[in-house]
This record gives sequence, C-alpha cells and structure tokens, in this order.
Amino acid sequence: MSGQRCVYLTAVTTLLLATPSPGGAQTVVGHVLDSLSGAPLATTALTLLDSTGASLGYAESDSTGLFVLKARRPGRYQLYVDRLAYRAFVSDTLTLEKDGKVQVLFRLVPTPVELDPMAISVKGRDAKLDKVGFYRRKSAVGYLIGPEEVRDRRPFITSDLLRQVPGVRLGFVHANGYVPVSGRQDIQMLNPDTALAEIRACLMKVIVDGSKVPTDAGLSLNDLVPAQEVLAVEVYPARSGVGAPVQYRGTDAYCGVVLIWTK
Repeated sequence: MSGQRCVYLTAVTTLLLATPSPGGAQTVVGHVLDSLSGAPLATTALTLLDSTGASLGYAESDSTGLFVLKARRPGRYQLYVDRLAYRAFVSDTLTLEKDGKVQVLFRLVPTPVELDPMAISVKGRDAKLDKVGFYRRKSAVGYLIGPEEVRDRRPFITSDLLRQVPGVRLGFVHANGYVPVSGRQDIQMLNPDTALAEIRACLMKVIVDGSKVPTDAGLSLNDLVPAQEVLAVEVYPARSGVGAPVQYRGTDAYCGVVLIWTK
C-alpha cells in the first residue's frame, strides 16, 4: 500500500467540515461517489492509516455511498480508498481532534480493468429440464440436483439422492423403502380409528414429472421411481414449498415439495 501513496487532491477529495462528535470518539464520516456520474458507490473499501502506514480501522460504503470510521485516539490520519474498476488512492491527511468528527466526500475516478484471457465453455442443457424451467430455478431457494450431479452420485436407490439435502430426512416405510420428510418438524394428526391425536412425520409432497404421487399410501420413493430413471431432482423444504413453481404448492405442500424429473 505504501507504494501507492499518490494523493489526488481536490479532484477527488473534498473536506466538508470538522465538528464535535456526540459519540465521544474520533470519527470520519463520508460518502463515495463516481466522479463522472455522481452516483453513490457501494462496497468501496476504506482503510484508516496512521503516520506509519499501519492500518487502524476498516469500513465499506453502503448502497448510498456512506461510510463511518472511528479512530481510538486523536491524531493525524489518512484513508486508503479502493474499489474495483476505480483508481485507488490515499487521501489527504485528516486531523482528528479529541471527540471530533471529520466529514469527507470522495469522488472516485473510473479506470479500465484488464482481465486475463479466459475460455468459456457452455454445458449442454437437457431439453426436458429446459422446458419445465429447471435451469431458471437454479438460483432459487431450493436445493437442485442436476443430471451431471445425479450421474456423479451414482445412487443405488432414488432416496440416496436426498440423504444429504438440508432440511430433509427420510422416513422409513418398509424394507428398502423411504419417503421424504420435513426436517423441521413433525405434525399432530387425528387418527380416525382411535379418535386420538398422534404425532406423525411431516411428509413432503412428491411430484414426478408434474404429477403428484401418493407417498402417504405406503409407497416409498424407491417404489415410485427407479434410481436409473432419475434425470434431476428439486427439493423445496420450506413450509408450503416456498420457491417451488406455484402450481406445485398448496395446502398439501405444508411440509415442503420434492420434484423429480425422469429421463
């Protein structure tokens, strides 16, 4: 950092005022703007430096360009200001009196960023998954397992794909048979045979190729879909299947939704 101590004066730095600080500390408050457009610059890194160049504090500007830095004691300080795609610099010296506050305005000068050459490869999309919107939901709140990951995991049975999914546990149905169950909670239901309330596993709604399947009828996930037929899986463990396509939610999705797409 010491090798970059070019101080850009009034072109980029404006000292606004120095006032007593009501918080009882030495404070630097300021904004960071683009020197050309005047737009506020978020995520600008600001480091407080003493006379030896040692770092005494750090802050980042928020979405309005605002930042606040506090010094432990009065003295003379500088700020190292750095943001991607803008010229980094060290500010003029700022004098902080006891319990004083200094306000500054930085106008950063844009500078081109040279990137190393890169090769971009585009993986082929499965036409079926593309049609049902799987790839559009890759950034959603659910847990998605695509075709390549399914192949890499080499599941022996379909439920193997859900064993490590956050918010999901597997409820045992019969030998080698499981159903997906919400990892959050169990639910209280009325047993029609005894008229007594029972605590039961919170079964997730399972959709295979767009159709609901009856996991509450004693059928396991492995009965319904052989592992070798699974193309991709989507899991939405939040209450009511939040994040899943709206047509698969509803009152029967209280415990979450699992979407399975077959080849």
